[in-house]
Amino acid sequence: MSSVNSRTFRWLLIALISALTISLMSVWLPAGLKKIGLFSLALGAGFAFITSLLTGTKPQDLKRWQLISLMILAGGAEAGRTFESYRIFHRAAEAQLKKQLEELPAFAQEMREEITNQHSAVFVDYLVQKYSALAIGDSSTLACLIFALEIILAMGGAGGLIWIMKRQSAETDSESTGKTS
Repeated sequence: MSSVNSRTFRWLLIALISALTISLMSVWLPAGLKKIGLFSLALGAGFAFITSLLTGTKPQDLKRWQLISLMILAGGAEAGRTFESYRIFHRAAEAQLKKQLEELPAFAQEMREEITNQHSAVFVDYLVQKYSALAIGDSSTLACLIFALEIILAMGGAGGLIWIMKRQSAETDSESTGKTS
């Protein structure tokens, strides 16, 4: 019983570390590679593939809880990528705001407060800017929906890759069984 628990813990730990690593590393990829939606699918599939390799788990041997965990963690990796990008964006916006405030005369306290209020970078504003290439305007609701869709696409990428790998494994097994009979 103890070895089952340790294998489960090891598998979960590797999956968590893979999700965290992939989400942080993907932030630093060139913007040209990170096409909205398509990158989410690739991130989810890449996460599932890397986790399968690192854990040594064959797709046909995955238990239902492992598949669900992979899909949830793939969505978490996508969300983590976006939150880390926002953190970097927010830090840069704060540095720019600080520079603007330092250039103001000391007596302009009201201007300082107004500029600070105008430049507060909240997550939803970041999403609107991130998805501005899709011509969504200033719709924060639509930006949040697109963000949720990217998370779902990452989950689908992980689940889809596992499904494809299971099918290929089943076809390979049936071909090798057919040749030996």
